[in-house]
Amino acid sequence: MDQQDRRQARLLLGRIQPTHPEHRMSLSRAIVTVASILCAVSPAFAAETRLPVCSQSMMVGTWQSVFFSGIACPITIAANGSITAGTCETGSATAILHPPAGSLTIDRSCHVTGSITHTICGSGYDNNKNVYFPDCVNNPSYQAKLSLWRSGDGTRLSGSALIACTVASPDCNIGGSLIFPMEFIDGQ
Repeated sequence: MDQQDRRQARLLLGRIQPTHPEHRMSLSRAIVTVASILCAVSPAFAAETRLPVCSQSMMVGTWQSVFFSGIACPITIAANGSITAGTCETGSATAILHPPAGSLTIDRSCHVTGSITHTICGSGYDNNKNVYFPDCVNNPSYQAKLSLWRSGDGTRLSGSALIACTVASPDCNIGGSLIFPMEFIDGQ
């Protein structure tokens, strides 16, 4: 291996050493330099990355949410974690039979868990009018098991929902489940 090959090998391994003697730094001087930088930066870094300790009261209030089934609702979370929905918005082919309801809890690390259920009328199609309409004969009922995290500024609960059918319908098969993103945005 010639000198050029050795230099390329050192470059690939991240071990390039300056060829000129006055540009070399002793190992002990390098360690002292890195240690002093870390000592200076670590208190500021630690102060910036500290997470708040969360409590149930940090979720209380009204949040805006869009559910995977195509409904958008203001959700109110009470002090005991129970959920009630306000007036929900739907598309023209969807109707709500039972609005979202359930319960959520938050732990000290700001992890929110719980479940929400709701029932909608599925959609039918009118071939004569070429339109979709709510079909309340077959009513899919959904349960969402939530795993969310509270944002540092407290304005969002974000994560995922494991969705399963609790009542079978053509639009919803019992035994199957899907994962969707889920987010509640502070609505106050």
